[in-house]
Amino acid sequence: MRSLLKVMTILVLSVLFTVACLPATAAAATWTNSSVVSVPYDQHNVFMLFAAGNDAQVSYSFTVQLGGRVDILVMDQANYDAYRASGPFSYLPGSTLDALSGANVVLAPVAGEVYYMVIDNTFEPTGGADPTGSVTVSCNASVLNATLPEQLLDFIWIIGIGALVVFGVFIIIIYFIFFRKPKQYLAGRRLMNHMRKINIHPERLAFFLYAYT
Repeated sequence: MRSLLKVMTILVLSVLFTVACLPATAAAATWTNSSVVSVPYDQHNVFMLFAAGNDAQVSYSFTVQLGGRVDILVMDQANYDAYRASGPFSYLPGSTLDALSGANVVLAPVAGEVYYMVIDNTFEPTGGADPTGSVTVSCNASVLNATLPEQLLDFIWIIGIGALVVFGVFIIIIYFIFFRKPKQYLAGRRLMNHMRKINIHPERLAFFLYAYT
């Protein structure tokens, strides 16, 4: 029982530690992503997702390694939703349209808004590139003074707590299977030890009862 209490105490402390660390995770910082992505025909890739802080700044460079021209669009939540719904939308001034490469592009998002940096291989927007097939793009992007969006922090918090709960259930099951002895078993052991103390051997008694029944 004491071992189980220790395990539960550790789990509770782990949950409290996770909750305490979340505000620190949300602190403004510089977020970077440098990778090579493939974008299918008439599709898009969300290369970065962030919440802009005060004096936030987005910078990126990219090169199409395989395929045709693309657009690099930076949109807030409302415009990204409209973009996905094929409705009218806008993007930050300075976003790249119809290009095979771009270097040191710098944009200024509005503080407090959630933004999506998208590698676009669709027929949107007007004046942008028209897709001819899938593309492979090497991109390097960074955002100064950015935080994780609130909905993403909530998701991470839920996943962390859920993982701790699953781990706790697993530990409790292991405890009851391998460490906690049933009361009947413990009572039987005590009876056998007592019989040996008074010079009655359980094995002989069992044989005697078997032989005469």
